[in-house]
Amino acid sequence: MSLWRLLTLTIILLYFSAIILFLTYQPSPFDTTALYPPTPCKCPQILTLAPVTTPSEPATTLSESPPTSPPRPLHTLAVMVPFRDRWEELTEFVPYMHKFLNRQNVSHEIWVINQADKHRFNRAMLMNSGFMLTESCCDYLVMHDVDLLPLNDHLSYAYPTDYSPYHISSPELHPLYHYKKFVGGVLMMTREHFKRVNGLTNIFWGWGREDDELYLRIKEAGLQLHRPAGITTGNKTFRHNHDRKVRPRDMKSYGTQWRLSRRRDRESGLHTLKFEVLSIHNMSINGAPFKLANLELHCDYQKTPFCDHPS
Repeated sequence: MSLWRLLTLTIILLYFSAIILFLTYQPSPFDTTALYPPTPCKCPQILTLAPVTTPSEPATTLSESPPTSPPRPLHTLAVMVPFRDRWEELTEFVPYMHKFLNRQNVSHEIWVINQADKHRFNRAMLMNSGFMLTESCCDYLVMHDVDLLPLNDHLSYAYPTDYSPYHISSPELHPLYHYKKFVGGVLMMTREHFKRVNGLTNIFWGWGREDDELYLRIKEAGLQLHRPAGITTGNKTFRHNHDRKVRPRDMKSYGTQWRLSRRRDRESGLHTLKFEVLSIHNMSINGAPFKLANLELHCDYQKTPFCDHPS
């Protein structure tokens, strides 16, 4: 074989070897750059978010506390008002006392106990009746004349835990009555103590002296009478809204009435009380709520024939 042929055959073999090497080449499994060349990274932009607020609501910080309501009182006071034909005084009394007691955060219900029968007025029986009517809603009571308004916010109407009976309109503070045994006007008691004294007498028809008899009941029951201390407003502590010329009091006595009203009554009280509820209405005066209970009192004509005026 000539040299020329040998050179030509070598070139042909090298050519086919290069083709075979190119066709059979495989990249390394750890080298991906040959198949997947790097491309620029398109990362999302990192944002810094400010606190979200609404126009009507300021942002709340950790140091703030949510608003809280005042604690619900544990006790509810029944304001029992003996009543007959005193509407002018009542329209002032109800809103005034409602605001006065709210300022002291005293949970209360005002009960106007209206004598709707034809008998003479019997304040004591109305208070006994009010005690029975408020038994399910109130755990202490105050017997409150409609014409007496407290002017000093230091007069407490809170539950008398250690000082019942509590005579709020004491002789030192009442505008008119200053004798030592006086317990009228505004007297607060727990329901337990009211039961212990058997309520008030039922035989006092007309005006007056049922409070003096109640004083004797309190003493006989072994209860200590408490009165406000530290009140410096004296007889200007209350406003007495009563005109005797416009509203004369029924102070007449008939038969044995005068004699019976001067002694301790041990025969009547809560246990002998008889009355009929004619109606009870939920009412309000200038937004101040109260209950009006219309009652018909029972008169025992054999024991108290003076419950009516003689014809």
